[in-house]
Amino acid sequence: LGLAVLQEGLTDEYPGRAYLQTLFELAEQGEDYGLVAQVSARFRDRLTDDGDVRDKRWLQTRQFGALMAADLKPAALALAVEGAPEDTAGEQRVMALIALGRCDEALAFLRDWRTKPGANLALIARLQVRAFREAKQFDAMEQALLELQRLSPAFPAPAVYGVVQRAMAGQHEAAQKAFDHYLFRFGGTPANLQLIAEPLAEIGELGLMERCVAAAAERGYPSQPYQVMLTQVHLQRGSWAMAGAIIPRIVVAKGRDAAISEAWRDWLVRVVDATSAPVDAAQQSLVEYFRARPWPIKLYRQTITALRLADRLETARAIALLATTAFPASAWMQQQLTEIEGELATRQAALAATTAGATNARRQWIEKPFFLQLDALLQQRNWKEAGELIGELRESRPAPEWVASKDGDLRLAQVKIGHGTAQFAEMLAAARLYLNGDAARSVKLLELARTFYNDGGKAAAIDLVSEVRRKSPDFAPAQRLIAEWQPGVPKR
Repeated sequence: LGLAVLQEGLTDEYPGRAYLQTLFELAEQGEDYGLVAQVSARFRDRLTDDGDVRDKRWLQTRQFGALMAADLKPAALALAVEGAPEDTAGEQRVMALIALGRCDEALAFLRDWRTKPGANLALIARLQVRAFREAKQFDAMEQALLELQRLSPAFPAPAVYGVVQRAMAGQHEAAQKAFDHYLFRFGGTPANLQLIAEPLAEIGELGLMERCVAAAAERGYPSQPYQVMLTQVHLQRGSWAMAGAIIPRIVVAKGRDAAISEAWRDWLVRVVDATSAPVDAAQQSLVEYFRARPWPIKLYRQTITALRLADRLETARAIALLATTAFPASAWMQQQLTEIEGELATRQAALAATTAGATNARRQWIEKPFFLQLDALLQQRNWKEAGELIGELRESRPAPEWVASKDGDLRLAQVKIGHGTAQFAEMLAAARLYLNGDAARSVKLLELARTFYNDGGKAAAIDLVSEVRRKSPDFAPAQRLIAEWQPGVPKR
């Protein structure tokens, strides 16, 4: 409503920066980047070069940002090329070229820009780092980072940039060393530690984010912000059990931030429950949370992304429908809804085809139809037929070539069947055969234990965690789950 009122108030006369700033903020909250670009262009063209130059440049910057956010990169590049040969226009041109995959052109432009009198060498070095990373020229990227550090040795922001860019480039050893240097040089204040933690959480850098948590504890800084960020990283990576294990450590804030803190924690609990367990109650609880009141578009984005990663497509569709109603201008939300509905339709068609050809699939033991049928039976909790299907496969002679490579998936399915049929001895036997010391398998079994626990199967869940601890005594996620579910039990 507020955005519509502001749009109706526009005339041919330039309304001033404050008015447009409010309009742009409201439009961007709903990802209506087309409106921002359109209004920016409309009034930028009305401002003369000898008028308010600062406002004209500001409108050009807002228009460029909106075009990039709307994925209209060629238009953004054309706008940047039009701009004056100054730092802002040069930076925009390079960013647009990189986004279009034209890194060689971006690097050539930067080399030429470096030769100009009065060139901003720090800005150029920072842009070269980005272009070299995208071009996978990591040695050159490292040299540009070293130059950037020499140009601004006393400021933490360039050092943060160096850690993040190395991590994004997959240069993990170099990122670790840069992080160590950052802690030594700038880690003496909570503000500086949070300065590096936030971008690391944004890119999902688990190892360095865990080191931020440890550094905060060592220095006696408040742990809450870092626990929150670590939880977000686990959500990005689909580690639902690990995210859930952190929740008890997150304390609701007091004072004026209490309501926001409680709402965020409530959302986190519901997302972890919904991604961890396919039970209807957990899915419905999350959907009702979004129906209850308006929420920022970022919360919808994080939720839909997590649900799709956890393969909770029905719940993701329900929330995407709410999001497209709340934010009709968001192209991302519309795309998510289209993709989710396409995946569900494909799945339904495959299930129908698999069911129709079940007899032939069993006889020939074709891998993809077999697992589609097995997954369907498990989702339907048809434990008897699922167990029989695996039994028939195991007894077939000769065994299909793909069975050996899929043994882990079959064992994990047998864990679910054993729990579903209350054959707990068989469940534990399958779990022991499934575990082989591999961390990924241990995490999967812990996530399944979390599902059982949330669904009321606490004893079975604790038994599975105990099997992980027996196989891998020092596996921290298992120790955390036991500490959460059975406080006071020794770590070993």
